[in-house]
Amino acid sequence: MKKVIKRLSMALAVMLTSFSAGAYTTTKSETLKVWYEIPTIIADGKTVNYIKVYQHDEGPAYSAFNMHFIFPEGLSLNKVKDGRNMVNDIKFSERASSTHAISCNMPEATTLKIIGDSSMNDDLFDTDLNEQPLDELFTVGLIASPDMAAGSYEIYMDGIKFVYKTGDACVPANEPVYGTMIVENPTSSIEEISVDELDPDDCYDIMGRKVDPKKVRGMIVVSKGRKFYVR
Repeated sequence: MKKVIKRLSMALAVMLTSFSAGAYTTTKSETLKVWYEIPTIIADGKTVNYIKVYQHDEGPAYSAFNMHFIFPEGLSLNKVKDGRNMVNDIKFSERASSTHAISCNMPEATTLKIIGDSSMNDDLFDTDLNEQPLDELFTVGLIASPDMAAGSYEIYMDGIKFVYKTGDACVPANEPVYGTMIVENPTSSIEEISVDELDPDDCYDIMGRKVDPKKVRGMIVVSKGRKFYVR
């Protein structure tokens, strides 16, 4: 009898787990818009460069979200003092309630992961403290290494998910969100090269992807194992 009861209990647990897992849905949304602004990055190892992330939707409010950026190598999170601790420099806008928290980390040299949620499932506001419409969601501060070459880099935001307090979620239809990062380096001495000088069979972007030399003017490329700025 004990074995039968144990088996029934295990079966019930599996059924409940399956039901819970299937109770939430994630859909693609044409109305959910997520975008970002990146200033010209100063690669001197000390200037804090703040990225601003925005979100807008005409539908119900969200209570939590996650996403990640794919960057070129050379960026790291700025640290700020919080009481006795030094923490990552990421901050919610006025859209957050007192129960919202945001955090981030860089588990890899080129990946910045971000998560925001509420301990009480509070919705994010869609206005500032003066009840004016507000799309800005958060800012995050980055430091660029002096070894980072000046030029134009492709970046993108992926893994975007916004969650309702019910547990259901939406992803934007335009994911991933691509962009360009302009880097200025006061001490950069990277060699310049013209488009005509590039070998079409040996031309890659900073992330190691083969690119068409005719489409990389103003960018940093890797060829013959060396970095070049294409003029």
